Amino acid sequence: MNVKILVLYNNSCPSFEEAMVRIKEVIQENNFSTELTTKLLTSDEEAEKWKFIGSPTILINDKDIDPVDSNVFRLDNCRVYIKEDGNISPIPSKAIIKNALLNN
Repeated sequence: MNVKILVLYNNSCPSFEEAMVRIKEVIQENNFSTELTTKLLTSDEEAEKWKFIGSPTILINDKDIDPVDSNVFRLDNCRVYIKEDGNISPIPSKAIIKNALLNN
C-alpha cells in the first residue's frame, strides 16, 4: 500500500528541514512505500483551510500524525510534539512517525 505523507510548514519555524530528514530516515529504515510531498503555507487563510496548528505538521493519508484538540490555526505557529519521555520537541520522534505509518 502506498502511503501519502504531506508535510505542511511555514517560513517562521526552523524545524522543517530536520523533520524531513527524520521522516526520510524512518521511510528508508522500514522500507515503507510512500509518496512524500511538502506544502509551504503563506497565509492565515491557508492555515485555517489546512487546520494548521504549527510547523511542521505531518499528515499521513490526510490525518495528523499527532492530533491535537485545537481550533487555533495560525500561519506563524511553531509545532511541538510530546516525546516518549514526556519532554517536548519541535519534531516528532521516529517512533511517532513509524507508528503513524504503520497505522494508516
